[in-house]
Amino acid sequence: MTWPQDAWALRSELISHSPYLSEAVLLETAERNILPQAMLLEVCLANPEGTRSEQLMRYLEYEMINPLPQYMLELIRANWNTETVRTLMEGSLAFYGENMAFKSDLLLTDMMLDSNIRVEDINTLLTRRGTLSDRYQLIENYIDSAEFTKAENLYDSIPLVYTLKPYLEAEHADYLTYFNLRKNIKQAERSIGELEGSEFEILEGLANTGTGRASTMASNILCFFYDICRDIPVDNGGANASPKMATKPNKIANSQNSIQVFPNPAQNFATFQWKLLNLTENTILIIKDLAGRTINTELINEKQNHWLWDTREIANGLYLYEVMDGNKTLLNGKIVINK
Repeated sequence: MTWPQDAWALRSELISHSPYLSEAVLLETAERNILPQAMLLEVCLANPEGTRSEQLMRYLEYEMINPLPQYMLELIRANWNTETVRTLMEGSLAFYGENMAFKSDLLLTDMMLDSNIRVEDINTLLTRRGTLSDRYQLIENYIDSAEFTKAENLYDSIPLVYTLKPYLEAEHADYLTYFNLRKNIKQAERSIGELEGSEFEILEGLANTGTGRASTMASNILCFFYDICRDIPVDNGGANASPKMATKPNKIANSQNSIQVFPNPAQNFATFQWKLLNLTENTILIIKDLAGRTINTELINEKQNHWLWDTREIANGLYLYEVMDGNKTLLNGKIVINK
């Protein structure tokens, strides 16, 4: 009538690690069917945090070879609110972790806004924090600095370091397409605002998936640099329609004024077409580069007209434009030159 020695050995091993056993360890213990019910109950009661799972409770009640009786299951559930040294330790770790995350976010923001951005220090901080999001940001930073081997190694390491759920695995696979696109553009010594040929189609394909980091990054690039922005999904009787890209000319409007720029991206010429109902003699169109330098100024003296901008001598890149009435901005937008 004695319990076998291997059951005592396993029980002693598990109790020595209590109350730190995880749900996965408890589930595997039950699956091995080595411990008698009383021993398994003892181990479960010694690890209340690990038993707070309906999946585990279902297995103990219905699926294991010798299911636990109802009174044992009720004892385990009643034990869920028991505070152990693990409860106190995890609470303290959560408190300090939250404070550390908050302060590191402040530090990272300050470093990013510094006029002298220290990329190596930023990368060190991201590495120390070590979240999944930080890993992807590190990849971006390595691409920007043309450290492609580091970026590739970091990408390959993510599934080894983190347990990715199925949807995260799919997002990680999509990110490889985005990563290769960014790498090719950087190797060609072009900026993300200088896409060519099929690169637009690749970004639009990623953006139209509607989910994940790569989709978000692709959508942001297309909208910010090229004014190709997502339509807002419409709730059609509860149906979840996937958002699609709206390929439209850059049109910025309010209740009285509108301006349209096409083509965008432009090569040799770009047409600005406007409608201004409250035109004054001080209304002008100003085009600036990203450094704030004025590239072109055009006086607007008609409420509805257009102007052809010769961009043949303008360098490739992103440019900002404003329709100004004195010190008041009536309209603004972006145009990309990509020859």
